[in-house]
Formats: sequence, structure tokens, C-alpha cells
Amino acid sequence: MDGTNPFKSTVSVITSISLDHPKSLGDSEEKIAFEKAGIIKNKTPVILGKMKNSPKKVIEEIAGQKRAPIFEYGEDFAVSNISVSTAGTIFDYQSKRRKLKSIRTNLIGEHQAFNASVAITAFDIFLEKMKIKISETKIREALQNVYWPGRMQILSTNPLLMIDGAHNEEGIAALAGNLKKLFPDKKIFFVLAILRDKRLKKIFDLICPIASKIFITKNRSQRAAEIDEQVNFVKKHGVPFETSENVLKAVGKALNEVSAEDVIVVTGSLYTISEILKTVR
Repeated sequence: MDGTNPFKSTVSVITSISLDHPKSLGDSEEKIAFEKAGIIKNKTPVILGKMKNSPKKVIEEIAGQKRAPIFEYGEDFAVSNISVSTAGTIFDYQSKRRKLKSIRTNLIGEHQAFNASVAITAFDIFLEKMKIKISETKIREALQNVYWPGRMQILSTNPLLMIDGAHNEEGIAALAGNLKKLFPDKKIFFVLAILRDKRLKKIFDLICPIASKIFITKNRSQRAAEIDEQVNFVKKHGVPFETSENVLKAVGKALNEVSAEDVIVVTGSLYTISEILKTVR
């Protein structure tokens, strides 16, 4: 079902596998891996990001059937010395083709180092196939100028207001892990609106332990989880919360309550952060 399938690719990339869209993709990581592997073309290189062994085996089997060579994170390329700040992410990259020290990307988060390593590897293999040479300087410049709205994007400071489109267990886990490293001594307030077809319990299990307070609301999607449904999960953790009828009002309440040293994170769905982005363009 992948939208890239009408096109003949030079390189195929599968970054990671996590449970999402179970009704269309499948209710296990193995089933989702099988669906994702549908982008693999005959004899076309496949780049695999960091993922668990069980879904990786599914992809490897299909790649083998199509005689598609695999370039795998941890085997053919890797990153190390990752450092994350509100200005972005710095890391070292190494593959059989290239070694890069202290690469900087303006994207925030340890997971963005892994994403960038996949992109660099795919690009190198593309260059090799097309017989093109590009300088290391160009690669460094490109990574420093990536624009990816809604991915741990800081909209303002004092207080720091961040939006992130994390909407499944893997995305929320990455967000929570990065927030703990970035702001170990700060109070973190969440504005949260999730879709009802997500694994709500898992998401709240990850957010509540690091939340000083959660402002629960509902985005405009027809798939939005009801406010009361989300409140039930917060109550089980005993975290302070407040409700608002829409996302913008929830953000307004948070801004009125926090101090200049605190952090506000708006997350739970791409629909949720899109309502914020529409107001700041």
C-alpha cells in the first residue's frame, strides 16, 4: 500500500518498525515489517535503520527473495558520541564508505542522529550508483539546514514552548527520553491531544512520570480521543491535570500558569501540532 510503489527507486529505505495504524498495516511488528517491505524492488539496495530482530528478519527474507542488497544499521554503518541540546544534535558517523566526525544537525533528539545516519548511508549509495561525487562539506551543510517542522520544534523561549508530532509508543518514548536529558532539572508541562485509535495507556505510561501537569484537550480530527477518555488514564497516575475544549485554549492556559524557567510540550498527534503551526505561520 506504500505510495512510493508507482516509482522505480534507486535506493529503498526503511527507518524503523513500530506499532501504528494496526487496522491497515497489521497488529504486530512482523506484519507491519511485511507491509513496509513492499517497497523493496528487485536488485535495489535497501537501507535499514535501527530495529528489533524479529521485524528485521521479515525484511531480510523479502530482500533475499528480490536479491536486494541490505545495508544495516550496526553492521554497515553506525553513529557514536551523540550529544543533544536545544540547538540540535551532534554525532560521529562511520560506514565502510565514509567517516564523519562531529556532524551537526539542527534537528533535536538522539533519534535524529540515527535518522541522519540512515539518510547519509542512503545518499552515499545513491551517489555511488549514479556515479556522482559530492564533498563532505556539502553533506555537513545540508544536515545543518534541515527543516522538519513539528519534530521537537522550539517555537519560543521563556517559557520554552516545544511542539512534537509524536503519536505512537515509539515516538512518545523518544520524546520522553530526550526531554529527560535536555531538561533534567526543569518542570515539564504537557498539552496533550491524542487520537482514539492509538495505544493510549502506553502513551500515558511514558508521559505521566515526567509531567508536572498535563493540559488535556481534543484536536479537530474525527479520530480524536475524547477528553474524558484521556483523563481516566491521567487519574491512574495521580498527575495534576486540567482540561480545555480545544488545543489553542489548552496552550493558553499552560502559558498563563508556568514560570519563565519551565517547559511546555505540545504533543500526541500531528493533527494537534498542526493547529499550533497554523497560528504561527
